[in-house]
Amino acid sequence: MWNYQGGLLMNARACLSNGTWSDWLQSAPVQNLAAAQIDLAIIYLQGKGAELDNPEGYKWALIGEANGDPRGKDICKFCQESLDQEELRKGRESAEFFLSFNN
Repeated sequence: MWNYQGGLLMNARACLSNGTWSDWLQSAPVQNLAAAQIDLAIIYLQGKGAELDNPEGYKWALIGEANGDPRGKDICKFCQESLDQEELRKGRESAEFFLSFNN
């Protein structure tokens, strides 16, 4: 099991050497690890490590905020100020769908 605290993967060397980093990065957010959800939001919003996807980034920011990561509030505010209404709608609907099954 991976020890994820404060946005840092504590077993990164083993994770990378086993080739499981991408698997972990994709699975941690759906396990309701708020820090991983916010990290994934940042990845999508910056387009570094994944293709730029503003609605997906907003989705994970909303989910991470709902699960208690304090960074979520600032990221959601940034999104609300900089994304268009369609991007916000898509992200919000996707987050609501996810949360309806996972919280």
